[in-house]
Amino acid sequence: GIVRGLATADPEAAMDFATRSMRTDASVTERLWGGFAFDEDVREIASIQVEHGLLRATQWAAGLPDGPAKAIAFKEVAETLVRGDPLEAARWIEAHAEEDYAADAVRRVALELARNDPMEAIHWANGLSDQSRNKALHEAVHHWTRSDAVAASEYLADMPSSSARDVAVGSFARELGSNDPQIAAEWAGWIEDDALRLEALETVARTWLQGDPHQARRWLSASGLSIESQEQVIAEAGLLISGSGLAVTGRNHGSDLDR
Repeated sequence: GIVRGLATADPEAAMDFATRSMRTDASVTERLWGGFAFDEDVREIASIQVEHGLLRATQWAAGLPDGPAKAIAFKEVAETLVRGDPLEAARWIEAHAEEDYAADAVRRVALELARNDPMEAIHWANGLSDQSRNKALHEAVHHWTRSDAVAASEYLADMPSSSARDVAVGSFARELGSNDPQIAAEWAGWIEDDALRLEALETVARTWLQGDPHQARRWLSASGLSIESQEQVIAEAGLLISGSGLAVTGRNHGSDLDR
């Protein structure tokens, strides 16, 4: 209630009140409670600014000092703006897309654009620089795969080779992995960037091991992943148990999984 009252008349005072637990002279109780309440306080202040108009809200968010509060404020304002006018939200975020505080807002805008038009979301993402583009592409393709995996796959199949395609295919494979891990693994194997391909294959393998461990084990033994990678994936999936029927041997001799 205090935050809402201050936010209406004096957003700066409201922010100062919300961040009281971040100060070095805060009491133990303030720090404990403040750590829990901080995010909600900032969201409340942001929502009040939105109620007074999006222009005021965007100017307020942009004027905050860099840090956690600014990141929360940007995401909150972006969520409201994108629900009413996704293209306007996209234009606003573009000016801040490379800043750390805008990372969550970039993802949120990409998601909302994808809900309305996945192609529009991908087109917007491709206009960003690499770091922001990757976040936006991942979110857009992730949603598109969930809503229409066939259409997403057709688009990705026609994409020319590029770092953007690798990111998009990686997102597609991860999302598809829970429903069709074998096809997801095939897609992951087409990623050209070595590090991204390994990351995507390991993610698909972990999901596969949890859903169908026997089939996943057979795939792993022929996957081309190193013994070290296979061990790590199995351990992370919680399946590296003595006597489970899956033994990794002969590391020094380059042998595969026993079965």
